[in-house]
Amino acid sequence: MNKIFSFIILICYLGGCIIDNYSIEISLPKCQKLVSVTWKHSNLWYLSRPMRSGEVPETWFFSGSEDFDNKESRIIFRETCR
Repeated sequence: MNKIFSFIILICYLGGCIIDNYSIEISLPKCQKLVSVTWKHSNLWYLSRPMRSGEVPETWFFSGSEDFDNKESRIIFRETCR
């Protein structure tokens, strides 16, 4: 599954001259809370942990842009517990 996300990020990175805006949505495994997100080159890494009692699922939006190219990207993380 992580290889798929890495491939998508790589395609978006290499296709930057063609793709001006893109959005990726990632659904976390059931009952997992997002803790941290980072990327290096074309690899996206995220840290999650089990939801604690009383916590509710949330949706997280990470956005970025390149100043001179007017290119914007967005990664959406969705937590679920159904």
